[in-house]
Amino acid sequence: MRFSPNSKTALEAKVQLVLGSRILANEGVLDGFGHISIRNPENPKTFLQSRSISADIVTVDDIIELDFEGNIVSAPEGARAYWENVLHARIFVARPDVNSVFHGHPAEIIPFSCAPQMKLLPVKNSGGVFYNGYGFYSSPEGSDMTVCTTEEADNVARALGDKWAVLMRNHGVTAAAGNVAEMCIDMIAMVQNAAVYLECLKAGITPVYCTEEEGKAYRASHHKESPLTRSWEYYVRRAKRVMDDIADL
Repeated sequence: MRFSPNSKTALEAKVQLVLGSRILANEGVLDGFGHISIRNPENPKTFLQSRSISADIVTVDDIIELDFEGNIVSAPEGARAYWENVLHARIFVARPDVNSVFHGHPAEIIPFSCAPQMKLLPVKNSGGVFYNGYGFYSSPEGSDMTVCTTEEADNVARALGDKWAVLMRNHGVTAAAGNVAEMCIDMIAMVQNAAVYLECLKAGITPVYCTEEEGKAYRASHHKESPLTRSWEYYVRRAKRVMDDIADL
């Protein structure tokens, strides 16, 4: 199947969701509880997401369809949705420009989620894709800090606002993108940028930061189909080298 960043059919969307899940697991961005989703190109009132399993083993047969209240529309028999599927659902409602949502807990991001006064700033040009900064969401005190209700998910969507990611206090990050390929490349860039920034901080260095204009320019140039496809295919190859079961996707 020829790759196109913007899937036209549900099958294309499912394949991208599988490959995106495997890429982000292979690159250490998604752990056993993280997940991504894609707006259903065949039904604008639903989205697609894996059933509740770890990202590193997602297959096309694991993909379920949900509505924007987080209810299952269609799924394999016995399949359960992720607890936080409603988080994806309400961001799709709030942001018509978004076609893919990420939620995860990369270790490199957690320091910035638990110390909001320490801003995650772009020290790599690729980190500049988040040129307008990050939202910040704090779960109600005393909760387990997961987002399982429509009210909580709507609060996260409001904290995201017009940005491309929102840090979640002591928890992780939720991000938005135009398609799954953008999501994967952006999230890898976010984690790499955070790792470099933390190294600067540990060394006591005050780095030179990328400007908002530079970040905006990087996002525009690297989200074009040719560089996006090149990056996507690179990470697909890396995932396929260690995950034999997706060799034919």
